[in-house]
Amino acid sequence: MPCINPLYCFILFRFVESVMSRCRTSPIWDYFTVSAADISSVSCTTCNATLSRGGTASSSFNTTNMRKHLKNNHVTKWTELMNSSVQVSKSTPTTGTSSSAGGLRQQLTLTASLDNKRPWEFDDVNSHRVHKLVGEMIAIDGQPFNIVNNEGKIILQ
Repeated sequence: MPCINPLYCFILFRFVESVMSRCRTSPIWDYFTVSAADISSVSCTTCNATLSRGGTASSSFNTTNMRKHLKNNHVTKWTELMNSSVQVSKSTPTTGTSSSAGGLRQQLTLTASLDNKRPWEFDDVNSHRVHKLVGEMIAIDGQPFNIVNNEGKIILQ
């Protein structure tokens, strides 16, 4: 279904874009870009090799092939990645460690994990951004204020 209100679509697109940008937390993305022709593949920024992201559906995408490619073909880049991962993990509070194919990963403390799930404070920068976007949508579309009580608000949480 085409978007009826371009501004609403723009606001929604920017919100989804900001959420998706937070999904790429792995430092491996510094060495790869998603292929413009096919989102199920990535391109190595060092040698331009094309790799599968692990499936055709976004739910099956992973970074395993990227990690293996970097480890087998670009040893200096792999070492750089591992050193940066270790430095990041040392600054993160943890309760224990576990090893993975990509190097050391550390488990968050229970408190840190719960803090990640806590809603934003009213005066938080992210809260202000979302409030502004919702306010613009209400004003431009002529929506009633109680629209924020509808099921669609779940997307914003």
